[in-house]
Amino acid sequence: MRAAFLAVALVMATTTLAHAQGAPVFPTILDVHEAKVGSWGQYVLKMPNGEMSQRMAIIQRDEKHTTIEMSVAGGPMQQMGPMLIQVKIPRDPKLESRPAGVVMQVGKNTPMAMPADHPMVPKESFKRLQVKDLESKVETVKVAGGTFQCRRHTQKRGDDEAITWLSEKATPLGLVKMQSKTPMGPATVELVKMGMGAKSTLNGKAVPFDQNVFMQQVMAGMSGAKK
Repeated sequence: MRAAFLAVALVMATTTLAHAQGAPVFPTILDVHEAKVGSWGQYVLKMPNGEMSQRMAIIQRDEKHTTIEMSVAGGPMQQMGPMLIQVKIPRDPKLESRPAGVVMQVGKNTPMAMPADHPMVPKESFKRLQVKDLESKVETVKVAGGTFQCRRHTQKRGDDEAITWLSEKATPLGLVKMQSKTPMGPATVELVKMGMGAKSTLNGKAVPFDQNVFMQQVMAGMSGAKK
């Protein structure tokens, strides 16, 4: 059960630091508001207790927001089914990419819209890095998704650390590889493939978030009662 909740926190933080509260922003060198709608990247997430599949996609854009969908499945979440998160990012640069809305879906359950002040909602996300934030050395990084010329970025917060390799060729967000230290041990994220055609996979219209229902869904999923 603890592994499942850490996995949920992992997705909400949008990094492999496995901390929802106080997690660093998701590092990207691409402007999410310029990425093509429908573009997606598939990743493998390796942790001490198993591997998970992670996917990030640009699924919608209007004059005020860009919506990103993230999903993670497998590993400690195998019985629970995919965990799905949609984050609505304001296009107004003054808002510094603070999420304007977050929707979560556990397995095949009805999605729930989370309140902005909920502790699992990231305060910042997908903030584009400046050149000064990256190491000057260009590194060649080879992963299943291809070979990329990358710049490195390091984040530290308390005892947690994440090193990220980024490339403008790795759509939609620039992430090629990430290595992290987490409470569950070391974790690695690597790009597997990229593509187009991503759409929302929510199971219907979102209802208001209910903490008790959410807990029941996770517990039921971990016991295999509902996927």
